[in-house]
Amino acid sequence: MEKEIERGRVKANEDHWELTGHAWARAKEWNKAIAAYAKAAEYGDAGKYHMRRAQHVHVSKRLAGRRSRPRAKPSRTTIWTRPGGRIS
Repeated sequence: MEKEIERGRVKANEDHWELTGHAWARAKEWNKAIAAYAKAAEYGDAGKYHMRRAQHVHVSKRLAGRRSRPRAKPSRTTIWTRPGGRIS
């Protein structure tokens, strides 16, 4: 959709940029979603799209932090439980 808007084949308006932002967000392409919502904000309710951008920035930073940290190894005192509270 984004390419077609930029080529002029699809009209650049709030709804189309919002749809593009939703599509990028569903694909977990946070930076592209943020950019699409910024363009939607130019055409419509800026507050609504800035809030969505802030949410995606928060999610992308949170996920980036998870990817960079190594997994914690269980210590000898860690008790692993199975669903239902049974100890394994």
